[in-house]
Order: sequence, then structure tokens, then C-alpha cells
Amino acid sequence: MDFAEKLNALMDLFSISNSRMAKRLSVDPSLISKWRHGNRLPARSAGYVKEVVFFFYEQYVESDALLQHRLRRILGESAELHLDDSEMALKQFLLEWLIAEENGENQEGMSPSSAQGRQVIHLMQQLMNVETAPVPPTSMDAPAPTGGNLHQYHLHAGRSGRRKAVIEFLDLVLEMKPPQELLLLSQENLSWMMEDPVFMAEWNRKLTAVLTGGHQVTIIHHMDRENDDLLNIMKYWIPLHLTGNVRSWYFPRYRELPFQNTYFIIRNQAAVFASVNEETPEDQYYTFFFRDPVVAKILESSYQSLLKECMPLVRFYTATRLESYMEQVVKLEEEAGTWIGWKNGLSGSSLSLPLYEQLMVQEGIKSEERWRRLQLHQKRLEAFRKNIPHFSYVEVLPLNLLNQLSRGTQAVLNPLESFTTKPLRLKEEQVISLLESMVDRLRKYPNYEVYLANKNPLWQDLNMSLGYKENQAALAGSLGPGKERPVALLTGEGNMTQVFEGFLDTALDSIPGNFRNRQRVIAKLEKVIAYHRNRYQNSWNRG
Repeated sequence: MDFAEKLNALMDLFSISNSRMAKRLSVDPSLISKWRHGNRLPARSAGYVKEVVFFFYEQYVESDALLQHRLRRILGESAELHLDDSEMALKQFLLEWLIAEENGENQEGMSPSSAQGRQVIHLMQQLMNVETAPVPPTSMDAPAPTGGNLHQYHLHAGRSGRRKAVIEFLDLVLEMKPPQELLLLSQENLSWMMEDPVFMAEWNRKLTAVLTGGHQVTIIHHMDRENDDLLNIMKYWIPLHLTGNVRSWYFPRYRELPFQNTYFIIRNQAAVFASVNEETPEDQYYTFFFRDPVVAKILESSYQSLLKECMPLVRFYTATRLESYMEQVVKLEEEAGTWIGWKNGLSGSSLSLPLYEQLMVQEGIKSEERWRRLQLHQKRLEAFRKNIPHFSYVEVLPLNLLNQLSRGTQAVLNPLESFTTKPLRLKEEQVISLLESMVDRLRKYPNYEVYLANKNPLWQDLNMSLGYKENQAALAGSLGPGKERPVALLTGEGNMTQVFEGFLDTALDSIPGNFRNRQRVIAKLEKVIAYHRNRYQNSWNRG
């Protein structure tokens, strides 16, 4: 039996509903449903499995002899040796039974999305480092529209006709004076686009030209898709977001759609529209291209009705919006739940207010900007103190970073950690102060953990910072080409946050025990502190 089967057996035995279990664990009932269907497994870092065990132990204690007998049958013969044990021993037995597969391997913290997670995270890194530049015209421009029956619209047949209509649509936009606003949505399987690589190259080139030319795009992503479709969405849309002219939304409530519609609308100007279902034959696969403002407004009204029910899919923050990014990070840390931060440099979360201000003064940050950053950082420190007694706060630092700091490498807080347009460079005494704050947290708070990421194929090419807030959101940040163009993205969409959670859970479990051991991590940090204290004292004596 796997985890889902065991959970179902226990919930059926004690007649526990998804909503009742969710209320006990303080999660959404949809998460319990995913566990029961095997679509997702509890995160290692969140402690859900232990809470499940405690819950069912209470049910066992309160049940009658018949239910206790049935539970013994579910747990197997070895249960007879444990059900009369102490409370702690029984809970441990239930825990081991629940997380063990038939082959005896422990599955706690393993996620079916972990492999996909690695692929997605590395794809994000590649795409967020793409240089975005205006696209020069080439000879690939499509000829003027000739197909279809021209009355108030062009009517295109088949999947190739759909692609032709979209290219004609983009050509029309490129002829218009910016800024035009485009409204896009396709609820269909994306194979009609992806099956033709020549079309995809043309689509990507012309859409990039539309965006770099100053036009605006609002897109509703239909996220109830296969994993490959989600990867393709990210592959083509993340670089386009870097233009700053794209707003992405998603429909948060999944539902069966009798018809899958496609909208490509130029507001008040023109529109491409199609509607199909799973039984639509190829010879009835039609796409309408209207160059009629009245029709465009009618379709826009339908689109806007959908948009009212949507939520932002992803928010992008470039160097000029790092203060807004800091505001979002603070809001996440203020929420209840486990926080995991995977760093690609020093962490700024434990900076004291005086040290943070000192670093900003050194780099010439203006007083007004300093004041706003300090106000936000104060909230961040308060959120940490409020949540740390109840939830885990995990930070992962590159082991190689500490090794470099022990060899005299300049210590820097990059813009994604300092939330300033300039990186903040630390002097010897400032490195000491920052690392001592981390050590103090490790000694004072059992729920605060620092792990050291050694070399591992899972993350050896990862040069991004990642963050995940339990049941809330995920974020990723890159310093960009030459580490001179910081950009971060934040998403609260369930499929995407699940990808982050799966990757981070797998990565945390892959870090060797000695690099997760609290005392050994403290010893490593104190070694770096001693090195910098010695350098500081020597420079003081020479001065």
C-alpha cells in the first residue's frame, strides 16, 4: 500500500471527511483530496504526516473495540505487538507504517513532481537570464491575408488554419501604433501550437516584436494542463514577461469545460475566436478572424467576465521594483506556515536594523529609500519572532560560499537579498555581525535551521535563489546576465507552487546529514567568524 491507499483506509475506517481532516491540519480540503488521490504527498518540511498520526491516534483511543480490531487488521500482524504500548511507541509505529512503502523504503517528503521540479527550476534559471532586445524585421513576415471567406471575417479551417489566423492577428498588431492592448486566452490543449516548430518560431518572434514595440498583453493561462504544456507555457512566457509589458492571470477554480475557447483580441479593433470540444472532428475545426470593432467588443465582454474571476499567475520584479518585491516577501513571511529559502549567496533575513542601515549608508542609498527599507525589514524581523515558535524557518546556504569567505573573498549581499538596486558589500566586522546573528538564531530557536548545500547533480547548475511559503506562494530570483540585471518572480498558483515544493523537499532530503546537523553548521559558521575576526584585529593593529 502506498501513502494514498493507507490514508484512504484510515479515513474510511473512522468516517473522516476531507473537510474535517483539513480543519484539524489547518489546510485546504483540496490538499487532502490530492493526498487521497495520490496526486501529491505531504511535504517533509511541514510536519503534516506527524499531525495525521496524532489525529488518528486520537481516533483510535476514542473508538470502540470493534474499530480497534479493524485498525489492527489494516496495520498488519506486527500491530499486535504495538497497540498496547505507550502512547509514544504507538505513534511511532503508526508513523513508520504510514510513510513506508511495501518495499520498505521511506517515502516521507518524496513528491511525484520532484523530477519535474528540477526540470522547471533549471528552465526558469535559463529563461530569466535571457537578454531581451528589440526584434529587427526579417523576411519571415507573412503575406497579406488571402484565405477564408471574406465578409465581416476570415474563416480558417483546421489546425493549420488556426495558426495562420494567429499570425495574421500579430501582423495586424504590428501595423498599429502602440500601445495597443491584447487579450489572450486558449483553454484548448496547446498541441495546435506546439506541433509546428516553424509556427512556434514565428509566433515567438512576432510576439516579442509586439511587446518590445510597446504593446501590452493580458493573458489568462489555463493551468489545468498536462505537465508538458505547463513547461511550454513557462518556456515561452517567462522571457516575454521580462519586457514588462505582460500581465498573466489564471482561473483558480478548476472545472470541466463543455467547450474550450480561444480568444486573441485587440481591444476595440479585431479578434480571433474559436470554440471546440473533445468530440469536434477535424473537418469542423474552424477559427474566425474578425476585423470588426463591434464583434471585438462583444468578445472582450466575455473575456472580461472570465478575468474578474482570475488571480495573478506570476508577478515579475526587476531592479526598479525591488522595493515592491521586498513588500511581497515580508507579506509572505508574516503569514503562518513553514518558510524555506534556498540562497545563492549570503542571507539578509537575520540582518539587524543597525547593520542594514549601515550597509545602505556605505553604498550611498538615499535617506528616504533607506527609511522605507528599514520599515519593511522591521516588519520582517517581527514576523520571524512571531512565527518561529510554531513553524520551521529553513535557510540553505551554498557550502562553497562559506569556504570562499574563509579564504578572503569579498562578502556581498546581492540585490535579491538586500532589496536595493546596488549590492551591499560587507566589511570584516559586518560579516562577523551578520553570521553571529545567524548563530544566535540557531542557538535560540529550535525551529530555525540552516543547511549547507554541497555539490549535488540536483542543484549543481542552480544559480538562483528560491523561496517557498507553505500553502501560500513560491518565488525565484536570478541576478541575470553578468549578475547585473536582478529579476524575481512570485506565484501563488497551485501547480507552480507544488513544483517548487517538490523540488525543495527533494533537495533538502538530498543534503547530507552532517551539513544539516545544527552543531556542525554552527561550528562551520563560527570558523568563518573566527577567520574574519582575526583579519579585522590584524587590520586594526596595523592601523
